[in-house]
Amino acid sequence: MLNIVGTELEKILLERANFSKEEIYSLHQDLDCGRELSIGRIDNLKDNKELIKKIKSSKKVRIWYSSINSEDQNRCLYLVNLILKNSPDCDIYLIDANHYKKEIYTVAACNLKEIQMLNKYQKKLTHEEIYKLSDEWEKLRKENADLRVIKKGQLTSVPYEELEQKILEELSKHEKISELKLIGLRLAKNIYNIQSFRTYNDIMNKLIKENKIQINKIETKQGYRIEKLSIRILTIKK
Repeated sequence: MLNIVGTELEKILLERANFSKEEIYSLHQDLDCGRELSIGRIDNLKDNKELIKKIKSSKKVRIWYSSINSEDQNRCLYLVNLILKNSPDCDIYLIDANHYKKEIYTVAACNLKEIQMLNKYQKKLTHEEIYKLSDEWEKLRKENADLRVIKKGQLTSVPYEELEQKILEELSKHEKISELKLIGLRLAKNIYNIQSFRTYNDIMNKLIKENKIQINKIETKQGYRIEKLSIRILTIKK
């Protein structure tokens, strides 16, 4: 059985939860973005030759994700599509962390006991379900929108402007605020089920470049495991 997770932390959790005898692969790609951001970040649909090789040699693949996390949901659809194209006879199993315990936005939020329990909730996809999910990914890929986010329980293509407006609305409530706190407030409100710090950071870099947000000052503080941490203090451009 080949297990596919989204982060190295999730891979370590599975190894410690007695899945070490099975193969575990960590795939982290920026699948929640389509078109290139002005700062240069792209949705890098690289060949993934190593993963494809593992898929072709596996009769069963288990995908770990959370259905209420936009990044996870994108990865799930992408993987189903990738497996279907490269190993159409492969059995695909899904483990949705949110099915076991509501409001679990990432497998990494589970403890070892919960990881072991999640295995009991795995779902084997039918051929019809595999083709349906694969087609959903092809649709999103062809739309090539700025962002692919969960709206009303469904992955949807949206323009940057929708998320930009949410950021500007929050920033307008403060005379000035640190970038980290601003992102934290947005993550806490769970806009479009986006749990990616990097997505918010990239959008704010875009807004700064477009002169909609300005940097008030940069504070330098002691960071965790690093010598210094530079924190931007932001204010809305008036």
